[in-house]
Amino acid sequence: MMRTIFTIRRITATLAFACCLVISGCGPSETKVFPVTGSVTVKGKPAAGAQVIFHPVEGETSGTRANAIVGTDGTYTLTTRAQGDGAPIGDYKVLVTLREQIGLPDEGKTRSVLPEKYSKPELTPLTAKVVKGPNQIEPFVLSNR
Repeated sequence: MMRTIFTIRRITATLAFACCLVISGCGPSETKVFPVTGSVTVKGKPAAGAQVIFHPVEGETSGTRANAIVGTDGTYTLTTRAQGDGAPIGDYKVLVTLREQIGLPDEGKTRSVLPEKYSKPELTPLTAKVVKGPNQIEPFVLSNR
């Protein structure tokens, strides 16, 4: 009888300890990210308003995608979880989409300014590599053809 009570207490203590570890955050941590900045131009002009997505190459960076909106000066800063935090280490296919309004504003019609190849992971010619530390990606110089 005494042995059973001791075993039950041991199991209870072990479970309580495990719960404390989980609650306190001990265990697998989030993937570390590093700052990533760059620029995008279309026909020599800043691609203001374009969306940039870093799509991980198959099997890398646990499927984590980072994205940004290009500013009026053509630059971007990637975000994964918190604004401007960057992207995990790894190789990426880079997607860029840019849409412009057609017709009246209240109609809500848009069209893509860039060719489809820039918006699909299987077609994009754009690539980038994120390494430990701050990353300044070479400029993406695009054409709308």
